[in-house]
Amino acid sequence: MSPITPSSALLELSGGERALLFSGDVIGRLHSAQMCIPDPRISEMHAYLSLREGALHLLKLRGSLSLYGMAVASVALEPGAEIELAPGLILRVLELHLPKHAPALSIDGLVHPLPGGRCSLVGEALIPGTQKGAALWVWNDGQRWHLQVPGQAPQILDELPLQAAGHTVVLADLEQGPAQVEQTLGRSTRPALHIKAHFDSVILEQVGRKGGRLVGNAARLVTLLAELEGPAHWELVAKEIWPRVEDRERLRSRWDRGLWSLRQMLARMELPTDLVQTQGGQVELVLQSSDTIEIRG
Repeated sequence: MSPITPSSALLELSGGERALLFSGDVIGRLHSAQMCIPDPRISEMHAYLSLREGALHLLKLRGSLSLYGMAVASVALEPGAEIELAPGLILRVLELHLPKHAPALSIDGLVHPLPGGRCSLVGEALIPGTQKGAALWVWNDGQRWHLQVPGQAPQILDELPLQAAGHTVVLADLEQGPAQVEQTLGRSTRPALHIKAHFDSVILEQVGRKGGRLVGNAARLVTLLAELEGPAHWELVAKEIWPRVEDRERLRSRWDRGLWSLRQMLARMELPTDLVQTQGGQVELVLQSSDTIEIRG
């Protein structure tokens, strides 16, 4: 198995202080924090970095985070992003380095990307968190991956197959990025997603997830991308959603907040947060061959 390079982010405070942080590192007032901020408005353990679904996230611990003036529990880091830790104290993302390979789990010969540092095998799907009724739990302690059948002692996962709950399980890795993952696996990497789109309302259904309903601008965004059936420039889509906003900077601000809000909704519904992806100014609804869309007039 190829070695996995740790994910990292080069961050800068509004005062000019910089730090290179890795997945699992903490930002806070404590001297032992990987990014120590001696400010009474900052909690001892304010926030920490975590690699989830191929993206590096900043998650709040005892402190607060704000993005575009809105309080948030987590932020998916992107170069140029600005996160407010306290009034007037801005954390900027200067550089972002993601590993070429991401950890995955081979179960009976089928490779599954690991959805975060803790996940459960429910049926044939790996679901974030330690779910009740799961056949297996898998988690990372910051250095190694562990596997446990509920009620039994945990085992260390590596390149040697383990027999657990009637399954053959082995740690694997795969190329980062949806296109590479699909090519590496040669089959679906998650349960099929069914989308029922009706502009102001979108219903999403997926095996192993609770699913849910999008409304408002989030539903309009998904519906427009489903109708386009391919990538489009963000401005084209944004003008369809906010036709009265003529100033480009205001339109971009609305777009960024709308996209962030959509991903937060998907995360709460335990659905793929990378359903809508952006690159080089283009935006696209990223689907697998097993996904289906029903667009209602």
